[in-house]
Amino acid sequence: MDRGNPRVSSGFVIFPTGDPKFDHTGEGGLYVQLVAIPSRDFDFMVCDGGGVQVLAQGSLVGDDVTSLPPLPEKPKPGRKGMGWFRWRSNSTLGQPDTDQRLRDYQEQLDRRRTMLAQIYYPGRVKIYDVPPTKKSLSIDYYAIVTLGSSGWVGYNREADKYWTCTFDDLTEEGRKLYSTLQMLFGDTAYLALQTWLDH
Repeated sequence: MDRGNPRVSSGFVIFPTGDPKFDHTGEGGLYVQLVAIPSRDFDFMVCDGGGVQVLAQGSLVGDDVTSLPPLPEKPKPGRKGMGWFRWRSNSTLGQPDTDQRLRDYQEQLDRRRTMLAQIYYPGRVKIYDVPPTKKSLSIDYYAIVTLGSSGWVGYNREADKYWTCTFDDLTEEGRKLYSTLQMLFGDTAYLALQTWLDH
């Protein structure tokens, strides 16, 4: 296992390890799962059963189908006590309420991540449950396939976002697999590419 090694990837996903927009965080890695979510209007199953549920084994950092409300502009940190902390070399001194604005911003960021997790894991009240519990059980899927994994963890500090896989990031084989599931389920399901963080 090459956990945390940014030069190692496997599967049908092209991880953009050389993209300068993303810093490697040094965390355990990212993996991508393709899920088929039952439609409310059509039913693939003509009998009971056939659904798949899984326990969350990491933090869901993004998907390719969900639109979340935009974040406000990130406040620049300023002086705190006797020390300095800066996110950018051109940071200026903050307002007296900079620390509170940073806390508020972080709370909004955490709320967005929790909102995303609760779409697929409605029982979750935290972004990450350790160890996984019944609250970490997913909604019913028709299918779930792990498409790829990497020791690389890309984070865009300007946007405050982890890299998230889209259809364009799949290899030719990955796109064929995606299309095959689309053909299989048709209007009875929609597909989502989930990107997960292994801490």
